Amino acid sequence: MQAHAHSLFWPPTGELEVVVNAERWPAGPTQAVWVPASTSFRIEPARHSPLFRVAVPTVAHGAQSLPELPRVVPVDGDLRTSILAYISGRLRGAQLDVQPVVDALRRVGRPQVSVTQPVNATARELAIAIERQPASPPSLTQWAADSGTSTRTLLRRFRAESGCTVAQYTLRVRMRLALKLLDQNVSLTDVALQCGYRSTTSFLAAFRRTFGAPPAAYGYAFDEQPE
Repeated sequence: MQAHAHSLFWPPTGELEVVVNAERWPAGPTQAVWVPASTSFRIEPARHSPLFRVAVPTVAHGAQSLPELPRVVPVDGDLRTSILAYISGRLRGAQLDVQPVVDALRRVGRPQVSVTQPVNATARELAIAIERQPASPPSLTQWAADSGTSTRTLLRRFRAESGCTVAQYTLRVRMRLALKLLDQNVSLTDVALQCGYRSTTSFLAAFRRTFGAPPAAYGYAFDEQPE
């Protein structure tokens, strides 16, 4: 299938995938898939799901600044409201106003990652050490021993005060660094290495698990192929 207008696909319930050139872009209640005009695609629902499509004319005001490649788009706040208003108008047979959707799309940013450092001194110092060297975080056993506490106690305090396990904290710190490096157009190989992954394939797998889609879905472009 090929559309002559830009398309935003969003299933308000359930899940589906938009397939473009063998790449699969997942869509669900919290994220839509943007498909630029004149792009061939097909839709593969994981199970029967309602699907909304917002057609954005290429001549719409501001459309020239929208993504030129397929990508996943978080659906919340203004974008969700504007999509629902568009669909409601279409169902009523009213004149469609796509501009609120375009404006909301232009405000949608790339994914972000935040972490909360523990309050406990030992756990906080561990968090700081992870942030300083996410590619080679310290040994938990050695850190606990050097701090005069047990590994179990350290892990319990860390999770209680940071809201996540040490492994999850490390992953978030790595992904936060990855987003920063991708913004700086650092090569995929260097991003993977600086974030502690032995190959681009393992990095991309971690990125997809974290954000639901590969970097290209969020507008990051690079010439290298995964190793």
